[in-house]
Amino acid sequence: MSLRFMPHIVYSLALTSFSMHLLYERRATEEDRAHYSGKISILETLVQNLEHGRKMDSQEVERLRKLAGISTSPVPKEVGRNQSEIGWKEVLLGKSHSEQTLNGSASRDQGDWDKLEAEVRSSN
Repeated sequence: MSLRFMPHIVYSLALTSFSMHLLYERRATEEDRAHYSGKISILETLVQNLEHGRKMDSQEVERLRKLAGISTSPVPKEVGRNQSEIGWKEVLLGKSHSEQTLNGSASRDQGDWDKLEAEVRSSN
């Protein structure tokens, strides 16, 4: 095979790879946006019910919190020594994207829920 076509092959592979990457990122962003808008909708409904003074039993509040993906167990504020062991794979390659998202969003969601709960209680 002649080497005169090699740059064209490399360029076409690079453009195809780049376009596939952009398509994957666009779809992932759309999924994330839909996921978070669903959470926001559920929490806004809960806030409106509480602001209007509607009585809600704790089971209903817990159900909505679980539906929104907010942990009902208390989140530890500091990292302790009893955490799970870190393997060599995680040391060398790092955490996977899904593990980073789950670990970071759970504590943020719990903090947001605590702030919201404090605001509603202070307004009553």
